[in-house]
Amino acid sequence: MDISLTGYSLGTSIVVADVARVLDGVDVSTNTAATAPGCMSFPNDPECNTVLPKLGLAYGANPAVAQTLFTVNDGVHRRGVQARGARGHLVARRM
Repeated sequence: MDISLTGYSLGTSIVVADVARVLDGVDVSTNTAATAPGCMSFPNDPECNTVLPKLGLAYGANPAVAQTLFTVNDGVHRRGVQARGARGHLVARRM
C-alpha cells in the first residue's frame, strides 16, 4: 500500500500520525461480546468496520477511503518543535 502526502517538503515538513482522526466516532469503551478487545483485524471483527477503512484499507463490505492517519504539517519547523493534532494531542516530535 502506498500513501501519498501532498505538500511534503524534505527537511521542513513533519509527517503527523493523528490516531484521534482514525478513532473519531469509535466508542473504544465498548466491545462486541466473545471477541478480542478492539480491532484485531480478524475476519468479521465489527470493531474494525470503521477503523480500517480510515487507514486506507477495505474491510469486509466497507470500502477503503482516503487514509486519515497521516498528514503533513507545513511551515517552519525547528529542532525539538512539537506538532499537535486537530484535538491538541501531541502527535509528532522532531528531535
